[in-house]
Parts: sequence; C-alpha cells; structure tokens
Amino acid sequence: MESHHKVSVIPWFSHRTYKENENISGCQDNFQSDTAKNCFAIADGATQSFYSSIWSKLLVDYFCENPEIDQNNWQEWLKPIQEEWLKEVRAELEKAKSGDNNAWIEIHNGLSHFKSATSTFIGLQFLENQAKVSIVGDSCLFIFQGNQLIKTYLLKKSTDFNNQPEYFGSRSKNNDYKPKFLDIELKDKQHSDKLYFVLATDALAEYIFKYTEQQRDILTTLLTINSEQGFENFVKSARHDNTIKMKNDDVTLMILEVRDREIPSSPTQPIKEDQENSTSSDETKQPFNEDQNNSSKVEEEPKDNTSAENLEVTSGFAKIRSNLQTLLKFLPSLPMTHRNSTSSASQQTKDPVIKGSRIKEIRNLLLVFIPVNIILTILSTATIINSIKTEQSSNSNSSSQVTKYEPKYRNLEKGTKIYKDQTFKEVIIPALSDSSQVLILEEGDKWIKFQIDLYANQAILNQCSTCARDEIEIKPDTNLRIFPKTNLRIFPSGSEGDVFGQLSEPSKFKKLKFDSLPNWSKFTFVGYIKK
Repeated sequence: MESHHKVSVIPWFSHRTYKENENISGCQDNFQSDTAKNCFAIADGATQSFYSSIWSKLLVDYFCENPEIDQNNWQEWLKPIQEEWLKEVRAELEKAKSGDNNAWIEIHNGLSHFKSATSTFIGLQFLENQAKVSIVGDSCLFIFQGNQLIKTYLLKKSTDFNNQPEYFGSRSKNNDYKPKFLDIELKDKQHSDKLYFVLATDALAEYIFKYTEQQRDILTTLLTINSEQGFENFVKSARHDNTIKMKNDDVTLMILEVRDREIPSSPTQPIKEDQENSTSSDETKQPFNEDQNNSSKVEEEPKDNTSAENLEVTSGFAKIRSNLQTLLKFLPSLPMTHRNSTSSASQQTKDPVIKGSRIKEIRNLLLVFIPVNIILTILSTATIINSIKTEQSSNSNSSSQVTKYEPKYRNLEKGTKIYKDQTFKEVIIPALSDSSQVLILEEGDKWIKFQIDLYANQAILNQCSTCARDEIEIKPDTNLRIFPKTNLRIFPSGSEGDVFGQLSEPSKFKKLKFDSLPNWSKFTFVGYIKK
C-alpha cells in the first residue's frame, strides 16, 4: 500500500563533462535517472580499464530499471550487465574489423586476455520513508539540510582519495570489493529546511570536501548552476582556481531536492554483511562544523577530560570535595553491627558510648574543616573571577572598535547596497541582483568589510595607464541611457543567474591568474555594507 507521504524528489541538476583537452566521446562518467521510480545513479569508469565507458553506462541504466540490489544478491544483480558489456565490446571488435580499423587488434587482445572494465557506482532510490543507497568506490553522496552539510558517504575527508578506489568489475572474477548498502531514514516534517542530495564523482567530490573543510559554503555555488554551459564554466574555473584546484578528470554532478523531510539526528548505520568491518564508519564526522546540534556527527568524538579535570582542580567546589575526602581519612572506622552476635546484651550497652564518642569526634573535625573550606572556596573563586576580568579587560583594550575575523563566509541578501568604503559616501554596486557567498574580513559597529572573487568579460575592461601590473580597471557601460552599469559575475558566463551585481563607476581591482577562458578576467572585489 502506497504511503500518502511519498517522498517528493525534484531533480535539480544533472550533467557530466570530460577532461580538459579531450572531448565527450572520451568521458568515462555516466549518470541516469527515472523519476517515476525515484531512482538515480552515477558511475565513474576507470580510464585505465577496458571499455569502462560502456560499463559505467550499463550500471546506471540497469539500476534505474532494476534498483532491487542488496547485500545478498549484488553479484547476481551484476551478471546480466556483465554479459551485456561483453556483448557490446565484441560488437566494437566487429565494427573495427569491418571498418579496417587497426584498433580491432587491441580489442581482440583485450578480450583474449580477459581484460575487465571497472567503475565506481552510486545507486539511490527514494521510497516512502527512506533513501536506499548502494555505493562502491570514491564517488560520494553528500546530504545537505538547508545549506548545512550533515552527512557524507562513503569517504570522510579530502585526504581519503587515492588512485585505487573500490569498484564494480565487468567480469565476475574481478569483483573483489563488496559494495555498501545503506537505509537512510527520511522523517516527514512539514516546512523543514530542504534536503539536498548531491552525487559527485571523485574529482568534484574531493573539491567539495576541500571547500567544506575551509568552512566555505559550496552548496550555494552548486545551486547556481542551471545549465550545461554553466556547469562547463564552473568546472573550467575550478580546475584553474588558485586557492582550491579541482583535478583534471571527468566530472559528474547530480543534485536532488527533497522537501518536507528531515533526517533524524541518530546516526544511520550501513547494513553489514558480517561483523568483519563493523568498527568502520560509513558516515563522516565533519571537521568544518562544531555546532552542537549538527547531525553529521555520526561518531562521538573521544572526550578529552584534561580540561575538565584542570577546571575541577581550580574550582572551590572541587576543593571542598577534596578536603572532605581528607576528612573521611581521619575519621576512625565505625564498628559494624552483627545481627547474630553472641554478646548482643553487652553490645547494646557499649554501642551508645562508642557512637557518642564518634559523633563528638566528627563534630570537632567538622568545626575545623568547614570554616577552612569556606575560606578556601572564597579565595579560589575570587582568584578565578579576577583572572577572567583581567582577560576580558585585555581583550577589550586590544579590540578597539573593530573586530577582526578569522575567514568565514556568509550570504548577502538580494538588494544589499555595497559601498566603496566604510564612510558610506559612494555606492559601487547599487543593489545585488543575486545573493552570493562572500568572505567576511572585518566588522565594525556600523559596517562589514567583505571580499569575493568575481569575473568580468574583457570587453568591459578599461585601458588603464595608471594600473599596476596586477591590477585591472573596469568601466560601466556608458551606452545605457538610464543608468550606466556593468555586470560583475560569480562565474564567467552570460547567464543572468551568475550576476553578482552592477558596477556604477570605473574601479580598479586586483587581478587574479585565470587562463582557462581567454575572453574573461578574474579579480578580487572588496566592498563594504551597512549593518
């Protein structure tokens, strides 16, 4: 029986691109989707393997037709497409032979030596109250709640990538790696932050990790990609970025939006075939977020008690406890009363005397220790308060009116006015036409200073005789009658969605190295906004 709360999945964007200086025919990545079945898949064929582009395509197509793969049947599940792969490679051999193409010799040798294709794989199916994931290798699944990354599968960080990922093989003899199968609970919750499932092959996945490890919001950037050309531009720019560089490889991106659902904070555990790898985690502890409510903390961090112990030693309450423990050491041990003692009559006579003497000893000791502990507590507390006040005073004197920020990022709202300096006398960009992630540099009482890397078409650059070698000058378009302006862009493209804002006066900027697109320049923009 079908649930009335069926998961609503909106395919946001899907595309693949090829290595630099190659073409799409050489791309080994593939993706597929079936919105009727809520099935989605990506695969990254290994370049060095034998006809991996055919293999990766078969994997994604077959999954969307037959998503019933699990830990018990995965090898049987692969057999039909392994047979189909062999059939298609043999067809390539016959095609090469009939066309007098010498490539047939290489194909023939590959088949004779039982060469295999290999590919990483992610298959994702949304059911009534869960997302079922089948995954092998270093293609990654990222889950965002709002713009917060909360879970990743399977890798944990950018340094986890290597040149020998696990894979599915096109021949049974090559299937040495067991895929992981995960059931991710999707709790029905109206008006919750949207969930975004981002599937990425290794080059892009590593790039996403590097961004998030620097506490930078990559999702906002990915969601601005709304066309194949926009994706091509994004990848080209990322491959030549001076700060975080994407490796030159085939790239596939798939973004899926899920509304009115949330993932419970309790960790989702992968289904295990056995207990051999039960200690390994398939979810990521995110190093870029220390929020206490972050559900991406799949594994509890080991608790470091060092600081707690130091605080305990310096606190007045700890001193009381310590001194009471000392007190107990001095107290004579009280005699135990035995129910079946043979001398019960004599015990009844002696006990009141013993108890009275012990009580008197305890009272005398307490009269000494309690005042001492009160004095120690007052002195200790006063010392701590003094220390805190001194530190706060020192920080207050050094900070002045400007708070220096460690690099952190935020989104500017559409319509925000941007000024040239903190005096707010001159508007450089009258209003943002698109919100974008910016780096906050400083913050004063009334202003925030920020920085962002932007792009401009060389047609709007001014011939600047006063510019330094690493500077460019951009001029507004004076042909516009109502308001001379020039678009500054987040990505080097002509899409309206890539516009950051409009420049209203000639301005100089620091030029950044950017050679991937000959008609575009990259530069650093620094501006101010009012609080």
